Amino acid sequence: MIVELDDSPEVIAMVPTLVRDVDRLSRCLQSVVAQDADLRVAIICIANDGDPTAVLPPMTTLLRPGLNLGWAGGLCFARSVADAGFLWLVQDDMTLEPDCLATLCAVLLADGSLGAAAPVVVDVHGDVRPGSAGGVLARDGELRLVEWLPDGSVPPDQLVGLDRLDYVPSRGTLVRARAWDSVGGLDAQYYPVTWADVDFCTALRATGWQFRIVPAARAHHEQGGSTPGAYGEVLFRRNNRRFARKWGNDLRRPASGPTPHPAVPPALLADIAVAASGVLGELATEFVTADADAVALRAETVTLRAKTEALHVETEALHVELLLTRREIEQMQGSRSWRVTAPLRAVRRWAHRPGSAQPPKEGPLP
Repeated sequence: MIVELDDSPEVIAMVPTLVRDVDRLSRCLQSVVAQDADLRVAIICIANDGDPTAVLPPMTTLLRPGLNLGWAGGLCFARSVADAGFLWLVQDDMTLEPDCLATLCAVLLADGSLGAAAPVVVDVHGDVRPGSAGGVLARDGELRLVEWLPDGSVPPDQLVGLDRLDYVPSRGTLVRARAWDSVGGLDAQYYPVTWADVDFCTALRATGWQFRIVPAARAHHEQGGSTPGAYGEVLFRRNNRRFARKWGNDLRRPASGPTPHPAVPPALLADIAVAASGVLGELATEFVTADADAVALRAETVTLRAKTEALHVETEALHVELLLTRREIEQMQGSRSWRVTAPLRAVRRWAHRPGSAQPPKEGPLP
């Protein structure tokens, strides 16, 4: 049941969005409203950019921070203005199956050691998408992800190796509010996206909480719907470096930070944050444009390659035809009739030499 934010909700569904695709956001929010769960659910939509008003379900709380807080920052902002036993982290490019929330909540209620439970992402056939269930960190001193599970599309009940996961994705994850608060929530410095969920799960485990992927809870996710490919790769590398700096070689506790400096005035921070998020938005737009240009160029290259291959086939056919014609000529030149008619061809060549006498034209007799 959807309730107002101040009407004692048990679950707060927090949905940060840039409102890049209103229809997609609408599908996401409607899938939250359609949850078949005996729970009081309040919805908070954090508009990092754009205006989602037209597609907000009734009783939804809209937050307008005035700049792009990013994924983690938007969630932290929502948590700061609301309270409930469970926090549901919902990406705007996903839709949730009707029993998703009830299934996640039942898992958390059954095991007090769990701080977070995440659904699996399934495709149109109901199979779990490759690499969508979480990842495994390297164990050789370099903090990087070396494996994502599953390694191929599999039915949810055939997932294996889940006990090795070092993180579960934050998309659609239900988090116990006490667990969130014990680690300070998602780290907003993994800006604007990527690695925040790896860091969050690492922090949960370091403080004694566990997390789990729940195969019975299902969601659908528009892969790459929020972040263009090339831009996402840049953010992945950048935030991987931040994760390595933060945790050092010991995942049991964050590395000690630098000596704090005098506090920066809030007004100055706000001005710089607005400017920085604006620059980032322009950069993302350029990456989207570059991605589109690259796709068009790849399509043009494929077309040109197809034309080149067709021309090559045609050239090969002409070459074969030429060889056959040459063979026929050689066979004809080796024949008896060719030898017999050789004098006639010689006379014909002599008759057509420049200055040679031409046969008289036909005319009346004198």
